[in-house]
Formats: sequence, C-alpha cells, structure tokens
Amino acid sequence: SVRLSGGTGYDETYFGAENLGFTYYYQAQLSGAYAFSKRMDGTASLDLRRDEYLNEDPERKDNTATFGSSLSYVLRPWLLMNLHYTYRNLDSNLDEEDYDENRVMLSFTVRPSHPYKVK
Repeated sequence: SVRLSGGTGYDETYFGAENLGFTYYYQAQLSGAYAFSKRMDGTASLDLRRDEYLNEDPERKDNTATFGSSLSYVLRPWLLMNLHYTYRNLDSNLDEEDYDENRVMLSFTVRPSHPYKVK
C-alpha cells in the first residue's frame, strides 16, 4: 500500500526544549507498506515539513526531513521482532539550529496465543 498526505496550519511550540511561540507549517508525507511473506513485512515513510516561527527575532525558518523504515518478522506465533530505523535532518536558516539524527531500535513483542480472561 502507498499513502500520500499533506497539510498546513498553525502550531504552538511552548512546551518543547525551546519556547518558540506560534509557528506556521506546511507538511507532506509519503508512506508505504509491503508484506514480503506471511511472516515478514516492511514499512517506509518520508516526511517533509517547513516551520516558520512567527514570534522569533531574528526570523527563523526550519525545514525538517524525516525518513523512517521498519521490518517486522514473526519468530513464533507469540513472538514478534521489529527493527526500526529513523533519520531526521533539520535545516534552519539559523546555522546553530541545524542537526542530523540517526536512531535504530530493535524490539521484541510477546503476545499470548490465548487471550487472558479477567473475571
């Protein structure tokens, strides 16, 4: 499956690492999922976002690109393994705000084969 979406609007950034006030943003997302086999599937997504901060002096504009992908594999009917990778690049007109981020996470999920009954 493939999905394309987008949006624009106002957001507030008062409760993050920095108090940046209101921002006007534009964003687009492209994502896809594919079942490689009965036991393995994968997903990938690309997000692009532009933030224009209305209360900042000097004027600040950020462009953020985020790529994420994951592979899931059913090891046993009750055990799922997931490998997830995320890359994020923030490019700001203020050079000291630029950064790159790489994350890798391996997780295992245990799920009982029979649901537990609570009485």
